[in-house]
Amino acid sequence: MKDNPDVLLVEDDPDQILLYSTKFELEDLRTIGARRGKDALVVAKSQQPKIILLDLVMPDMDGIEVLRQLKKNKKTRDIPVWIFSNLTKDSTIAQAKKLGAKEYIVKAQIDPNKLVEKIKSMLK
Repeated sequence: MKDNPDVLLVEDDPDQILLYSTKFELEDLRTIGARRGKDALVVAKSQQPKIILLDLVMPDMDGIEVLRQLKKNKKTRDIPVWIFSNLTKDSTIAQAKKLGAKEYIVKAQIDPNKLVEKIKSMLK
């Protein structure tokens, strides 16, 4: 068994966490979920996932601030972060990329199977 999860899914909607973590696990991607930004920072440091899928709209700390803190910390700065959100504003996308997001994926525009393919391709 692998020591580290493949995917840290940061999402405040428990139904979304269940949906995607189930799909990822069925595709042999070990997944851990975090529903709050602060929790995501703790989990990222302690678990060292191979990739972080990060929602932008969360109750305690928005995804942009989570991304900023992930990239500042030496333990988490090299973990690839993909924004996984339904926000499509150009300025938000530009800000996320400037802060170090590797991808910006709009939830409503990607099929879960395609998302799995992209993740597996990145993990190779």
